[in-house]
Amino acid sequence: MTPQQLIKVTKALADSTRFHLLQTIARKGETGCGELVRHFPLAQATISRHLKILTEAGLVEVRRDGQFNYYRMLHEVLDQYHQALDAALREYAYETLPPSTRQEAL
Repeated sequence: MTPQQLIKVTKALADSTRFHLLQTIARKGETGCGELVRHFPLAQATISRHLKILTEAGLVEVRRDGQFNYYRMLHEVLDQYHQALDAALREYAYETLPPSTRQEAL
């Protein structure tokens, strides 16, 4: 995962509405936009905007069936995100150590 993709996923997950949408999609396996609109007290356009951000971040994929869109979570992307975030934070922590203690941290 590139640093830009890492940031994009982080921003997508930082919004509580998107986080709850992703939780709902993950729990249901696959769900339609209409079902999400009934589940959340938001306008359909707002839900669609949040789903677009989750899709662009690679966290969900959309399946079109006629005029309906169905969303499912891409668990492998979340796994990649977790690994990339862990590596980025470890790298940052290592770089902030005083040079004399860096060898000990390895």
